[in-house]
Amino acid sequence: MAQLFAGTSGWAYPNWKPDFYPAKLAQAKFLGYYATQLNAVEVNFTFRQLVKDTTIQKWIAAGNAPES
Repeated sequence: MAQLFAGTSGWAYPNWKPDFYPAKLAQAKFLGYYATQLNAVEVNFTFRQLVKDTTIQKWIAAGNAPES
């Protein structure tokens, strides 16, 4: 069976409040909330530099690690 992926280019957009993100949601929690709504995201900064190990570890610890 085919699987559909839906997402956007990035997730850290404060101007998406309150239309997408809850008005009182801290920006540090955007990725976690985003992951409850959509199942894909494009991480553009990987084209400018490698993702730091500490960033990946933070994603993993928060339960938001992108699937490979």
